[in-house]
Amino acid sequence: MSNMPLVSILIPAYNARETIRESVESALQQTWAPKEVIVVDDGSTDGTLDVLRDIKSDSLQLHRQANSGASVARNHAYSLAKGDYIQYLDADDIIAPNKISLQVECLESNPGHVSTGSWGRFHDRPENARFKSQPPWRDYTNPADLLRVLYNDHYMMHPACWLVPRAIADAAGPWDERLSLDDDGEYFARVVVKSKGIRFVADAKSYYRSGNPNSLSGGRGAGAWESQFLSMDLSTRHLLSVDDSPEARAAVANRFQRFVYLCWPDMPELVEAAEQRVMELGGSNLQPSLGGNLVNSCAGIIGWRLAKRMRLIARRFVCMERRS
Repeated sequence: MSNMPLVSILIPAYNARETIRESVESALQQTWAPKEVIVVDDGSTDGTLDVLRDIKSDSLQLHRQANSGASVARNHAYSLAKGDYIQYLDADDIIAPNKISLQVECLESNPGHVSTGSWGRFHDRPENARFKSQPPWRDYTNPADLLRVLYNDHYMMHPACWLVPRAIADAAGPWDERLSLDDDGEYFARVVVKSKGIRFVADAKSYYRSGNPNSLSGGRGAGAWESQFLSMDLSTRHLLSVDDSPEARAAVANRFQRFVYLCWPDMPELVEAAEQRVMELGGSNLQPSLGGNLVNSCAGIIGWRLAKRMRLIARRFVCMERRS
């Protein structure tokens, strides 16, 4: 391929000392030769920067900022990027060596599209990752169709799955720096609606690490709930801006209803706001999934709120017993 396009691999890092080397090396080992790897350390205090400085490569750029959040770090990295394609990679995730090559080759033949790839979840070693095919893992000629599937059935495509042409990233705009939890869900919703379609490349694999104590996705304090609600509200509005069909509205309503089941009783104001959105969208038939057949069966008899409260009380009792 003549005039091979440059790919920018952008990595935000905060207190990622235990995982950052593996992530960066997976970026540097990409078989696609024209690449730059830009890491923005977000004010780490655990020696992350020392690990990064020990990695020697002409393709690697290191930058540091005061702790400001992952979205700010990604925007900082993007402002430095010169690539024709953008690959985001979290500091605890990994991409297969041929991941970018396969997706660039696909997108060069499909201008105006973005690409996704298959991903596997792992806890200890990436070679133990489990790849389980999901409905989002296919081509979409209508970008809104992907968002409907993601929202209706609670699937995800984590940041490393994607490869985005620079022109589409520019059109989508920067990451929303108000968000912490699910900032990627809102960002890639904008990417999707700015594209002509999605090209899925099955062999373009990425590896999603679970069980990381520093992961934002594990946070469920007030700030995390508020970020998730705002991200959900924004991203679903992105969908409805291009597809206001009954199917799209039903998918969005189900997404808000699922949030109600998850968030209650911790954040009553957010629950009320989500319930209002469900009503505005025409209602939802989504049944609660509270964890276990027994609890779900009880919910059908005594109501899901009482069933969930009983489950929470039982969980606290078990925790107390374990401590004693």
